[in-house]
Amino acid sequence: MRLPSLLLGLVLLLAGCIGGEGGDPPGTNVTQTDGGSVAPPSGRPDIRFDDQDNVTFEDGAGGVDHHHDYWEGRTRVVIFEQPAKMHPLGVTKRPAEYEAQATFRPAPGALIYEGTATVEFTITNPSRHVCEGEDTINGDYACTSNFFGIAPLPDPSPPTGLKLRYKHASTNTWIDVGDIQWDVPLPIKIMQPIETDMPHATSSLWEFQVVSPHKQDTTLAFTAKAELVRGPEDIPLWPGHPNFYPDGMSSRVVLDRTAIAGDPGALGHGAAIVPAEAGPVYADKLISYGTRTLHVWINITSVTAPNPVTAPKSWFLWHTNSSGDHNITDSNDVENHGFDVREHYWVLPVDDNGMDSPYSDGSRWWFMLGGNLDAVVASAYGDYANWAAEYTIKVIASSVALPEEEYDWNCLRPEAVCPQ
Repeated sequence: MRLPSLLLGLVLLLAGCIGGEGGDPPGTNVTQTDGGSVAPPSGRPDIRFDDQDNVTFEDGAGGVDHHHDYWEGRTRVVIFEQPAKMHPLGVTKRPAEYEAQATFRPAPGALIYEGTATVEFTITNPSRHVCEGEDTINGDYACTSNFFGIAPLPDPSPPTGLKLRYKHASTNTWIDVGDIQWDVPLPIKIMQPIETDMPHATSSLWEFQVVSPHKQDTTLAFTAKAELVRGPEDIPLWPGHPNFYPDGMSSRVVLDRTAIAGDPGALGHGAAIVPAEAGPVYADKLISYGTRTLHVWINITSVTAPNPVTAPKSWFLWHTNSSGDHNITDSNDVENHGFDVREHYWVLPVDDNGMDSPYSDGSRWWFMLGGNLDAVVASAYGDYANWAAEYTIKVIASSVALPEEEYDWNCLRPEAVCPQ
């Protein structure tokens, strides 16, 4: 949002691309083929650039073939080392052999680099929460350190039987790695290039999960660490970056379709009215470089909320970007987005951390209509109201940045991008 930060980011981006690997020249101009495709490095899927019929590339070094070497001469890189806690797996989502889990994604900007041979995952410092249960408020425990600041206590006899699973950048399915021991790195071997993250992605698509077969491990806390180990392969050459806003064009339609949303209400008692296909809607086109603003229109065409007591009092927009961070618009805006309002409009900011990679096979942004139960209790935005709705959604991406006061800001989580 701030011009100096944007200019600094562009300088660093071009510096990394021009430098290449070992001082190699930036490459030659990209040759466009039919349908907007260009040739990716060996082992990578075709690049479609939103299936545009004519691809326009950036001017300068960003528009020609170049390397993306993020190693900077290093052979090992720690991508995260952070405190973690186990959560209970819901009955409907729990594999028969698992009772508790802790899931991790690298922080925005931390990627699984091309050239990685293995990712080493380690757990240390086992401890226990004094109190932990399965009751949640908006997805977080209503107990222990979440609300009362009670730190976990060291566990002198840490549990065994924990296992590690992961998802690489080209799968939505958990892959079992095996048993994980305390203080012993467990390696995950990279088998093919498509498993690493795309260059210029702002956030990794990788996920890690520690699971336990023991219900008592819902109280378990520990430190999790993931470290990249460099392999012998050369960093490949990639095509130039597409220009998504050429010739003065300032906007693009990135999503336009019908959708269904809903909430089963407190304890899931109203799940019967929520269709199975209800859920988030992903953008049809990339929200990538040059995008600064999203204009979102939602028109609610039908609503099912049979119990007035648990019907939403207001509507809001739930959304996430390529970093994986969730955010919502103001869930208590009864004046502009009350229950009886059917046509809605929100304006969202886009920063460097939220943009899709220009080489991505699809956008990581998704959007979903949300319903808030109580305009007074701000925390009741999810898991309480019982409703289902059909709606149309249209999203236009714009390269024009707006003043901060014109955006529909809301700080759902501390890590969300919020105004100063």
